Amino acid sequence: MGGAGSFTRVLRARSTRWIAVSITLLVLLLPGLAAVAAVTGPSKWAGDVVAKPAGKNVSPLGSKNTAAAVVLPRDETRPRVRAAYENAVTVANADGTNCGVRYAVLAALGSVESSLGKPTSRTVIRDYDGRVEPPIYGVTLSGTDGNAEVPDSDAGFYDDDPDWDRAVGPMQFLPSTWYRIKVDANGDGTRDPQSIDDAALGSLLYLCLAIRNAPIDEGDNLARALFSYNRSKAYVARVIGLIDQFEGR
Repeated sequence: MGGAGSFTRVLRARSTRWIAVSITLLVLLLPGLAAVAAVTGPSKWAGDVVAKPAGKNVSPLGSKNTAAAVVLPRDETRPRVRAAYENAVTVANADGTNCGVRYAVLAALGSVESSLGKPTSRTVIRDYDGRVEPPIYGVTLSGTDGNAEVPDSDAGFYDDDPDWDRAVGPMQFLPSTWYRIKVDANGDGTRDPQSIDDAALGSLLYLCLAIRNAPIDEGDNLARALFSYNRSKAYVARVIGLIDQFEGR
């Protein structure tokens, strides 16, 4: 793996030219963020990455409030993951689309959604595009075992499940949400929820759109944005606690 600093610079250079069009389309689609996407045919997924079969590599993430937070007393986030979070902030700042989301917010959010940033994680991250191997999937959202019931919205395109939806990638987007929020953060020409680069920027934009780009540190905006990401007060408290930890408070 190359140095995180040099890779961050490459990400910034490659992503700037891709992000403007994506942001414009995203703002236009804001009212439909929570809607379920209807599958219309292969052309709908142009530029997207086909989800690989889950096989035995299905993660237990995505069940109701069961994802354990990764405790990092000092910031020991894997360099490649840190580079993705920093790139997301840099790109959004440059395009004027960041409502104040900072590295610590993404790091905290990511540590609750998956263990990708943990130093002991064995998940491989491809250096050139940030894709995780094996891909990360949440539990099947079929209404069993205390989980929500979310019928399929993508014909299994993102989540490899043609019957029910499940969260995908290191930032755990539902397929219908990723279809609307999807961005190419590293300029590789794809919009992949299994890429930590794309997923990190997608999470940043989702948080800002949830509060209509109001400053995230004003009032209860941070809590409201996080509650939109996962409608659980316990989840919000967990992420905010980790933000303080990442910032050394």
